[in-house]
Amino acid sequence: DPLLGLAANVAVGALKAFEVKLGALGSLDRVWDSTGTMQKRNKVSIWASSGGLGTLVARNKRQICVGHYAHGGLGNAPDSGSAGEKKMVLEVQDMSVWGISASPNLAAVVTFCFPHPARFHLVWASLGGRAKVYCWEPVPPSAAFVALGMICTDSDAPPPLEAVHCVPKVLTVEVETAALPEGHKRAPVALWDDCGLSARPVTCFVLGLAQLLRVCPGSTPPTRYRDWRSKKAFRLDLGELLESVPGKDAQTER
Repeated sequence: DPLLGLAANVAVGALKAFEVKLGALGSLDRVWDSTGTMQKRNKVSIWASSGGLGTLVARNKRQICVGHYAHGGLGNAPDSGSAGEKKMVLEVQDMSVWGISASPNLAAVVTFCFPHPARFHLVWASLGGRAKVYCWEPVPPSAAFVALGMICTDSDAPPPLEAVHCVPKVLTVEVETAALPEGHKRAPVALWDDCGLSARPVTCFVLGLAQLLRVCPGSTPPTRYRDWRSKKAFRLDLGELLESVPGKDAQTER
């Protein structure tokens, strides 16, 4: 399991210096929009974070992609999502070093704590618009991880594994959507559907604290999903991360 690799490569004390949070998005790149799909009721565009941290690049911090974003319109890159919630991206930062200094453990923490998926599952394809789009769900490398979002491409070939990251399941919460009041920050919001245009119609939702894209069959949102724990920053703890990993007792603290 990748988390066992984390235990073997990053000292417990060094890991505790790492802070994770949902941060502000930088620039976004358009992936696809619904122009030409014959769906006249509403419009949608799908966007990917370019992964930048601004002009002054912090060498102790990394923004990692956990999914693409949807926007109910065709115009400029989106800022807010459902109920005015900001679209956000996951940030990992080594607080033990200054931003201008390189973190000796950042690469290992991202590699083992936020690994790439093992493969992708194709959940939807739209071939009838101005441009083709294929939507993929990441398959986590083990049961200790979950995928928060989905990503889209213009090809039926699976995207590179490096295109998205998974997150530790223990750093997420299970959301029961039926129990959420309307307008709740975690409630799924439907933006667009291709009902009447496809034999297997889908609906594009935005959901979760980061306001990520989720494509679901038909018009029904997911009854439950895993979401990032909190908008507040918190430190990583090896004991907590290893809770759901088989064979964790064989690991010794360094």
